[in-house]
Amino acid sequence: GRADCRFTRCELPIFVGISAQSAMTRVTCKADCMNEAETMEHFRVLSLLEHADQTVHDVRMMRAPQAPMAAMELPQVLRELGKAFTLQARCTSQTGKVVQVQGVPAVLALLVCLVEVLDVLIAEGPTSGDETSNCSRGSRGGEGAAVFADCCGNQSDRSTAALGAGFGSNGFLIWCLECLGNGLVQAKLQELGAYACAAELATHAAIAARLMLAWDPPPGTAARPCDALLATGGYSKLVSAASEAFCSLQCLQQQQSLTVDGTGHGRQQQPQEDKVGEQAMLLGQLALLLDCLRLGLGSEACTTRLLPMRRGKKRSKGCSDRGSRCEAAPLCPIALSALELASVYPVSRNAGSEGMYLAAALDAVAAAALQLLATAGIGDSSAPPRAVANQIATEVERLVTVRPLTTRLAAALRHLVCLPPCSSRRGTRRHAVAVGIRPGLGKDLRRALAEEDVAEHILRAAKRELQCGQNGAWRRGSSAGTNPRGLAAQVEVQAQEAIEAGELYDHVEAIVCAIRGAVAATDADLAELRSRCQSDSSASSHLACKGRKQPASSCHRRGAISGGLASLRQKVRLGCLLPSRVGR
Repeated sequence: GRADCRFTRCELPIFVGISAQSAMTRVTCKADCMNEAETMEHFRVLSLLEHADQTVHDVRMMRAPQAPMAAMELPQVLRELGKAFTLQARCTSQTGKVVQVQGVPAVLALLVCLVEVLDVLIAEGPTSGDETSNCSRGSRGGEGAAVFADCCGNQSDRSTAALGAGFGSNGFLIWCLECLGNGLVQAKLQELGAYACAAELATHAAIAARLMLAWDPPPGTAARPCDALLATGGYSKLVSAASEAFCSLQCLQQQQSLTVDGTGHGRQQQPQEDKVGEQAMLLGQLALLLDCLRLGLGSEACTTRLLPMRRGKKRSKGCSDRGSRCEAAPLCPIALSALELASVYPVSRNAGSEGMYLAAALDAVAAAALQLLATAGIGDSSAPPRAVANQIATEVERLVTVRPLTTRLAAALRHLVCLPPCSSRRGTRRHAVAVGIRPGLGKDLRRALAEEDVAEHILRAAKRELQCGQNGAWRRGSSAGTNPRGLAAQVEVQAQEAIEAGELYDHVEAIVCAIRGAVAATDADLAELRSRCQSDSSASSHLACKGRKQPASSCHRRGAISGGLASLRQKVRLGCLLPSRVGR
C-alpha cells in the first residue's frame, strides 16, 4: 500500500486526495527488466523494511514504553533507508533494471518507508508565517521529534545530522527529484513501460520533497532546506515537475471530458470511475509540488535568484545580474494556471469515495496556488499588475462559486487578500520573501475583488457550507463508518463542526473586511453568519451538557461563555495546538 502519512490520511485537514487506503496498482513492465533480488540483497532490503515499519509504529505510539528507544533508532534508520533508496534509484536509471523484493520494486518499497520515517521525524509547523493558515490541527506529524524533546535530550542532534545529509550532493532528496517530471528514474521507467511504478514513485517522491522542505532545523546546525535545494539545482527540477504534472492533467481532462461521436461533433462526458483515482493522484502531486515551490522561497538568497528583483531596489553585494536572474522561475503563471484548473476541473457526482478524493485534491491545488501567489507575487508575470489582479479575482470568484469553501481554502485566500504591508514584515525570517516582490498587488487585488463582488460570493459559500455541513466532507465521510454510535460520538462530531465553523468564520470575516473596508462592520450578511456560528457553538455546548447530565441553565451559560471567548481562539491554538512555538 501507499505510505501512511499526514497527506494521505482522509481524516486530516491537509489531506491532498491521495489515499493511503487505496491499494497501489499492480506494477507491470517489460519482462526482461524485472529482476528478483539476490538472496543476500533480498534479505538485507526486507530486513531494513521490516525494521523501519516496526520503528515507525513504535514511535507513533508515543506513550508506549518502547517509544523512546524506537525514536533513538530513527536517525540511523533514515540513513540506511536513504542509502538503500539512492542505490536502487541509481541502479534503475543507469542499467534499466528494476530489482524486486517479493514482487514489489525495491526502489518503490524503500521510498514508501522513507516517507513514513520522514513523517514522524519532521513536524508540520505553520506554513504561511502567521496563524491565519493553521489548518494542521492534529496533523502536524513529527511524533519522533516530540519524543526526542521529551525523553532523548541531545539525541535530536542525530536526527538533525541525518536530515541534513539527505540534502547533500549524495543525499536521497536528489534522487527523489529524479523520480519526478523528466528525471532520470522517471524517464527510464517510462521507457521500460513501468507506468504504474513511475506514477507511484512520483507521488511518493513529491510527498518526500514536501516533508523535507517543511523541516525547520535549529539555527546554526544545518543549512536551510530551501538554500540546500537551490545549491543542488533542485528547484528547477521542481518547476519542471510541476509543469509536467499540469500538462498531464490537461491531457487527462481533455480525454475524459470531451469525446468525439460518429458525426465528428464533441459531446460532454462525465469522468470514468476508473480514471478518477488517477486524476486525484495527479492533482495531489500538483498540490504538493506547488507547496514545494512556495517553501523553496524561504530565504532572501532564494528569492534573489529565483524571483525578479523589485524595480529600483539595490542589489546586495556579491549578487550579480546573472546570478539573480538565470534561474528565475515562472511561478506566477504556474500558480494562475493551477488556480484556473482547480475552478474548471469536472467532478462527477456519482464517483463515490473516489469523487471525495478528487474534491479534496482540487481543494488542495486551489489552496496551494493561492499560497504560492501570496508568497511569490506577480513579479515574473508579463502582464500589468492590474490585469493580473483582475485575472486572480475572476478565478477566485469562479472558484468559490463552484467549489466548497473549506477552512483550508478560506485560510489560503485570507493569506493572499490580507497580506500585511511590507514594513510590517521586517524581522520575520520565513516571509521576508515577499518584500519588494509584489508591487501594488494588494491594492489592485482588493479593488478587483470588490469589482467582482467576491465578498458576496464568499459569504454565500460560507452560509452554504454551514447549512449543508460539507466543510471537509471527505474527512467525515471517510470516518463515518468507524465512529461509534451514541451520544459521545455525536458530541465529538458536533464539537468538531463548531470548531471548524468558528475557524471558517474567522477567515471569512477577515477577507470581507479587507475587501469592503469599514463598511463590513455593519454588513448584515456577516452578522448573520456570525450568529449562525455562535448558535452552532451553543448547540454543541448544550449537547455536551446533556451528555454530562447538567442543568439547562448551565448549558446556556456555557454557550454564552464560549461565544464570549471567541476572540481568544487564536491564542489557544498557539498555546495548545502548536506547542513547538511556545517558549521561542
